[in-house]
Amino acid sequence: MSIVPAFAILAMLAGAPPQATGPTEANGKAIAISGTDHVETLPCDGRAVAITGVDNTVTLTGTCRSLEISGSGNTVTATIAPGGVLSVTGTDQKVRWRSTGEVRRSVTGVDNQVVREK
Repeated sequence: MSIVPAFAILAMLAGAPPQATGPTEANGKAIAISGTDHVETLPCDGRAVAITGVDNTVTLTGTCRSLEISGSGNTVTATIAPGGVLSVTGTDQKVRWRSTGEVRRSVTGVDNQVVREK
């Protein structure tokens, strides 16, 4: 066993947080997060958001036009514009969302928790 893998194993055993992999891209119209282990707080500013991957924790401030989440084990908090779209697919997704009006929702998969907060 080389020294580098040994240190990696020790870091995992010590509870060191994993490093995020995959890109986070944002422009004036959209935010896209893909990969694993991202911990992000981003301003939505009326943009469409797509989160794809595993074990990402994302807090979106402001109001999002739409929110699409796919993968497994993602935790997301957001406010969605009235008439916006919330789409959740995959397994073990945890989504807390708010809106001042009705939102078109689609939730498919296994063990997803999608909760509208007041």
